[in-house]
Amino acid sequence: MRRPLLLLLAVAAGLLTSCRLDVDVAVTMDADGSGTVRVRAVADADLVAAEPGVVDGLAVEDLIAAGWVVTGPEPTAEGGAVVVLDHDYDDASGLSALLRSVGAPLLTPAVTRELNEDSTEAVNALTASLGLPDGASSFSDERLVAALGAPPFDDVLSDGTPLSDRLGFTVTVLLPGELTEHDGRESSTESGARSVSWAAPLDGTTQTIAIASFQSTATGGSWAEPIATAARVALVVWVTASIAFIGWVILARRRREERRRAAAAAGRRVR
Repeated sequence: MRRPLLLLLAVAAGLLTSCRLDVDVAVTMDADGSGTVRVRAVADADLVAAEPGVVDGLAVEDLIAAGWVVTGPEPTAEGGAVVVLDHDYDDASGLSALLRSVGAPLLTPAVTRELNEDSTEAVNALTASLGLPDGASSFSDERLVAALGAPPFDDVLSDGTPLSDRLGFTVTVLLPGELTEHDGRESSTESGARSVSWAAPLDGTTQTIAIASFQSTATGGSWAEPIATAARVALVVWVTASIAFIGWVILARRRREERRRAAAAAGRRVR
């Protein structure tokens, strides 16, 4: 069975023995419904101090085998280490599958993208639950417990240390179009787009998250509409100019004909 992404990160970073891991899952959807999931995991300085080789020797083969592009690990200014994972997706169903692979505390994620009949409007939506309803055992199953000899984090938490002291987990979502619904913390990106984020509760409770956006795919920041508008303007100008030119030609011919007739009549009177 393929292990969830967050557990792979925890094992790779040594969280099953000691340290703190902060993970942010950032979802970006582009105007065509495709996009990228970025997972940024930061291990604190205590781990790096205890295991100086972790920055150079972090095992990420399982993550790469699952299709993630791995950057790092690299040292942070605080003395810790950071690793960034990126994975592209093609559509809403691909994003749903990708988020399901992250695992607890990201539970039951579902993404939809509904287009109207002529594909000029789209409604994008993402829902999920955040939390660990079964505590640290939410990360595992019977096969993993048997392989480890104990539930994940069991040694770390045996002294009563809250899991939230060892782990932080947030989800950030950026959808195209105008936000129509969300129940998280909103912030603006450098480009002015609005993203929404949630922090997962790690005390045994769960939180349902939801976000939706309405997108006009005909305009929505696309190059197609400005070009179409320019083409319509050019057509009107061309038709107007053509009519004016034809009218000028007809009028010029009439004037020449009138002058020719006038000249002929004058010649007859002279004779």
